[in-house]
Amino acid sequence: MTLRSSVKIGFVDDVTLSGDLQTVEQDIITIASSHTVTGLRLNTAKCDITMDDFTNIDTIDTFKDFIRVPKDDMTLLGAPVVSGNAQDTAIMSKIDDLSRAIDRLKLLHAHDALFILKNSIAIPKLLHLLRTSECGNNQLLRKSDDTLRSGLSTILNVYLSEDQWLQASLPVRDRGLGIRSAQMLAPSAFLASAASTLQLQQFILPYTISSLEDASVESIEALWVNVTDLPEPDAEERHIHKAWDGQVTKHNRELILSRASTDIDKARLRAASSPHFGDWLHAPPISTVGLRLSDEAIREAVAHRLGCRACEPHTCVCGKAVDARGLNGLSCRKSAPRQQRYSHMNDIIFRAIKREQVPAINKPVSFMRGDNKRPDGTTLLPGPGEIFGMGRDSTRHLFGVTPGQHCGHTWRCSQPSCTTENRQVL
Repeated sequence: MTLRSSVKIGFVDDVTLSGDLQTVEQDIITIASSHTVTGLRLNTAKCDITMDDFTNIDTIDTFKDFIRVPKDDMTLLGAPVVSGNAQDTAIMSKIDDLSRAIDRLKLLHAHDALFILKNSIAIPKLLHLLRTSECGNNQLLRKSDDTLRSGLSTILNVYLSEDQWLQASLPVRDRGLGIRSAQMLAPSAFLASAASTLQLQQFILPYTISSLEDASVESIEALWVNVTDLPEPDAEERHIHKAWDGQVTKHNRELILSRASTDIDKARLRAASSPHFGDWLHAPPISTVGLRLSDEAIREAVAHRLGCRACEPHTCVCGKAVDARGLNGLSCRKSAPRQQRYSHMNDIIFRAIKREQVPAINKPVSFMRGDNKRPDGTTLLPGPGEIFGMGRDSTRHLFGVTPGQHCGHTWRCSQPSCTTENRQVL
């Protein structure tokens, strides 16, 4: 089967033809008559035709069932071909899908919702459109970002200002949350896609078309240079998305740091760029391995990372004043989260010991009592060679101290017969 149209593009069972009317008509007849060879039968009721004047096909039976699509509404494999109504419709469809998904994510735990939004719902659903369509200047991307920002704020239960949203939309390695902004990402995605597919375009298109300058690439390049105020990547790196997007994120990262007005904000931003500081954002929320964080833990982690308002100003139980960011809790000796981290560290040690099949029991609830005695009686009734309940350092005799050296008393034991070395530390 030979087709004579100037442009012939095929993908699985989709075929696109372009050329003069008579040649395209003859190729369609050829395709329809070859179904016994190809195994594909042409469904003319699902075929589209785009041209300047549809009256030219009124008398041609081959096109009588074809759907007539204006140029502004033309799409190819789900991507708008030109800027206009088709592009606006595609972006609005993505915005509607995002809004519906956010309404459902609100019903999940914050960690689950954040992970799904970051890795499946937000930019991943929009990336194909950004890479295949010249939409860097489309103002509907601003609406998409506003929808995403509002949904993120609702899921995390924090208010995001302009600077905080700008930081949140950066990659995790650049102090952000990895919830990328469509407006920020669009120019880089399109330019990298255009450069990586250039050779394939030249192979598919006839020389009369492939030799023409792509006006869409030139306009997006001008937009990218205007945003970053930097030279374009070298020719050997133009097909790499990070070569374009890395300059944009670097520009915004430096912009955020320049706007930091206090030493606390500057320290926060520098700490956020430390290695492994944002690894928790990549961890899947799996409860069975202890990776799911509570809604409050997620809210506080995001608030401290972005500098958001975490609480109402108040006086801490330790007597110090706490501002709206709630940073005092990171250093307060009476802070409940510090006790939670302490318990979590004990739990890690406990799991490791149990995995080696060594008998052990974890520290019971309400361990700290006024009389310094354990509520389960272990402090009062130690057995010979028994592994006590786990506290700060309750496994010491596993590493060289014999059980016979323990008096069985608390770490505050005041009996003269108890030396420092022989006390059981709970």
